[in-house]
Amino acid sequence: MGMFDLSATTGVKESGKFLQPGIYNAKFVSVELSDLHSQNKNQDYKTMKLTLDIDGYGEFTHNFFEPTSSERSANTYGENPSQVEHFLIAVRQIVDALDPKIGEDMDNDNIIVNGKHVKKDGLSFDQLVKLISILTKPYEGTEVEIKLVPQSNGFAAIPG
Repeated sequence: MGMFDLSATTGVKESGKFLQPGIYNAKFVSVELSDLHSQNKNQDYKTMKLTLDIDGYGEFTHNFFEPTSSERSANTYGENPSQVEHFLIAVRQIVDALDPKIGEDMDNDNIIVNGKHVKKDGLSFDQLVKLISILTKPYEGTEVEIKLVPQSNGFAAIPG
């Protein structure tokens, strides 16, 4: 008598997909303001949620947490950028990947939304993320490349 029963595979599904570190082709989906709740700390955090559609994987979301400090830290080689500076660099990389003209408009204080000039300084985190969301909305579906690096938890993510 045989030990194989082909009905044993009925209903079997593919397990969750796992992204390896590397460079992937993707399409931009959105940037939006979001809230995350930490069950460990029972605390809410504001984030800028970047969503991309990665070829062969599907939707990928990366949350950039609201910076809590604008102070630089020192190390043996000099100063490290502050959390605010890290965040602003990430914003700049996102907009430049979609259209360098957005970054140029930011540099030249020429940001226009709904026919009105928008200030670029003194913005709150919420205001900045909402502005980036508006500025990037016309680029939904734009093809980009994304680099993912290994994290200590075993998953791949956008570099910090």
